[in-house]
Amino acid sequence: MQNESSNTKKIVSGLVLLAVIAYAIYFFFFRNSVPEIVLDEFGNPVQAQVVGQDLIDTLTELQSVTLSDKVFNTPAFTNLMDFSIVLTPETPGRNNPFSPITGSR
Repeated sequence: MQNESSNTKKIVSGLVLLAVIAYAIYFFFFRNSVPEIVLDEFGNPVQAQVVGQDLIDTLTELQSVTLSDKVFNTPAFTNLMDFSIVLTPETPGRNNPFSPITGSR
């Protein structure tokens, strides 16, 4: 009797393990990951699924952004130093640097 119950437990645990493995294979490889497109009564996709809707929303948010000119009057901006170097003009080189040099001997 003990032998039959241990065999039954092994069979049931094996079937459960196979079911878990089969579900994992289905979940990772065969599950449809593309959401269905929901259409309105005219056959157009609803607004949440329009391609590029996130860009349109971001553009709408950016159009409401304003820049105040008070930033340029702050001490942090007025204390900035210019470390740029003024370039002096130099004489240009030859018209065609690849042409042969003549008369240099």
